[in-house]
Amino acid sequence: MQSQHKLEIAKTEKQDANKLTAQEKAKVANLEEDMREMRDQRDLMEQEMGSITYKLSTLEPKLKNLEKDRAHYKAECEDAQSKHRRTKAELTQVENQLKERERISATHVADLKEKTNTINNLKRQKLVLEEEVNRYRKESEAAKNSSEINRAKILELQKRLANANQDISKLNITLQQDRVEAPQVQQVRTVTIRCN
Repeated sequence: MQSQHKLEIAKTEKQDANKLTAQEKAKVANLEEDMREMRDQRDLMEQEMGSITYKLSTLEPKLKNLEKDRAHYKAECEDAQSKHRRTKAELTQVENQLKERERISATHVADLKEKTNTINNLKRQKLVLEEEVNRYRKESEAAKNSSEINRAKILELQKRLANANQDISKLNITLQQDRVEAPQVQQVRTVTIRCN
C-alpha cells in the first residue's frame, strides 16, 4: 500500500513538474517572440534613422543656400528701402522747388499783366500827345505866326512824347525778358511732372 501511495505521489509530482516545465517553456517562447519583435522594431527604427540622416544630409546644403538667398534678398530689400527714402526726399525737394517756381511764375505773370497795362496806357497817352502836337502844329501853320508859348508847349509835348517812347521801349525790353523767363519756368515744371 505504501509503495502504491508513493508511486501516486511521484506521478503527481511528475505531472506538476511537467506542467511547470510547459509553463516555463511557454514563457521562454513568449520572451523570444517579444525579443524578435523588439529586434524587428530596432531594425526598422535604424532604417528610418538612416533615411532621416540621409534626408538631413541632403537638406543641409539646401538650407545653407536658402540662408544665403535670404541674406542676399534682405540686403537688396534694405537697399531698396534706402533708395526709396532718398527718392522720397528728392521728390519732396523737387515739389518744393516746383511750388517756388510756380509762385515766381505767378509773380512774373502778374508783372507782365501790369507792365502790359502800363504800356497800353502809355501808348494811349502817346496817341493823345501826338494828336495834340499835330493839332498845335496845324494851328501854328494856319496862323503863320508861331508864338513862343505854342513853341514852348510843342517842345514840352515833344519832350513828354520822347519820354513816353523811352518808357515804352524800356517796358517792352523788360516784358520780352519776362516772357523769355516764363517759358523756362513752365519747362522746368513740365520736366518735373514727367519725372514724377
